[in-house]
This record gives sequence, structure tokens and C-alpha cells, in this order.
Amino acid sequence: MNIAFYSPDRHIVYDGSTPGAIGVGGGITFRIRIAAALAELGHDVQVICNCPETRVWNKVLYRRLDEVNEIDTDLLVAHSSGGGLDFTPFTRLRSMARARILALSGTGEPTNWREVQPDALFVPSNFVGREVCRNWPERPGRIFVSPRAG
Repeated sequence: MNIAFYSPDRHIVYDGSTPGAIGVGGGITFRIRIAAALAELGHDVQVICNCPETRVWNKVLYRRLDEVNEIDTDLLVAHSSGGGLDFTPFTRLRSMARARILALSGTGEPTNWREVQPDALFVPSNFVGREVCRNWPERPGRIFVSPRAG
């Protein structure tokens, strides 16, 4: 299966080596570790993010945001965890995906999240799921709760 993680965040430069080298917050660590785990299972995985260069790390292809104009994948996981929670850059991409997930790291409603056209929302706790249900005027039909501890 082809899996693409997309993050428009520009508040930090990172790739697969970052958690071990300098440490980062939970959102970036989530993207890096789940991408590596899926690649280890044999999936073709890419992470489109604010990385310093396009390269492979732990079987995952890291692609620079500025170099990507199109995403063609089986599963798209869109995730923002800092720097404004804004998917406006996604609106400039051509994207094709059989399934789309919007992953959250907090309760805030990201700008232009609807442009991702998610089939489901992935949240890290029951609290976040309840807050989304209470406070977002609109949301994807399915919400999945999965704590990211391990």
C-alpha cells in the first residue's frame, strides 16, 4: 500500500533523524514513528514535510514541501501539530487518494481542513474527540480515538 503523510507545518525543520538527535513534540514524533512502523511492515511510505532535503530515512521517503505539487497515494494522512494548524498550502496541491485521514494533535480546528476532504478524523484521546464534537461547527463523519502512548 502507498501511504503519504502530509504536514504543512513550517515551525521546525525535521526528518526521520530528528527525534533521536534533538527531540521534538508529540505531533512530529507521531508522524515519524508511525511512518517508520508502516514502512517496516512493507508499505511504501512518504512524509511530505518541512525537511531539510529529500531523502530516505528508515525506509521512509521524506520529501520537501516546496518540491511537491501532487500527491497520488492509497492513503493520505494529513496532520498539523504546530505553527498555526493551517492546511491552506494543501489547497495548492493536486491530490488523489483512495482514503483520507485528518489527524489532530489538539482540540483546535485547523484552517482549511475541509480542503483535505477527510473520510475520518483521528484524535489522540477521548477528551479531544469530545471537544471536537462540542466545538467544531462541522467535522468528518467518523472520529477514531487512539491514544499515542506506547
